[in-house]
Amino acid sequence: MPIIFNGKTHSDIVFNTKKHNAIYYGSILMWKKKVPSTGDVIVPYDSTQDLSGFIRFADYSFSSNGAFYTGATNCLAQVDIEPNSTYEVTLNMDNRFRIATYNGLPKSGVVLTNRLYDTLDNNDATSQNGATRTLTITSTSTDTKLYIFYWTSTSTMSRAVIQQSIVVKKKGL
Repeated sequence: MPIIFNGKTHSDIVFNTKKHNAIYYGSILMWKKKVPSTGDVIVPYDSTQDLSGFIRFADYSFSSNGAFYTGATNCLAQVDIEPNSTYEVTLNMDNRFRIATYNGLPKSGVVLTNRLYDTLDNNDATSQNGATRTLTITSTSTDTKLYIFYWTSTSTMSRAVIQQSIVVKKKGL
């Protein structure tokens, strides 16, 4: 759907020389660019919705207090997704990178069955110094959220640097 502003029709929103595919008012999606049904689509990611939390390495259980606090090193980004769709997540990795899909926000202790861990994620404090890494996951028939788990515990990279590097693409048909 185009945006009409001052009598002119616009199909792109540009802010600070970067094109945007969606406009949010807080966490509310106000506008999303219509895109063709084939080809990859950038999925909007709002870093203000990040939480403090993680998925355990050993038993794959989710852990979060549902809030975010300054200085948190176990972080998770959450992105609205569609069921039965494939998503590619890219970020610049510090020491951990994991993704999972789920229907809504899981309660702490829930085992996430649809999950992936980056092969460089050894559950230790070895920084990957911002290596660009990509994981691809397909949501189940009931999933509505994609969770991106990233850590900043080595102090090599700040949370903001990792957040700014996160790109989520819905893969085309």
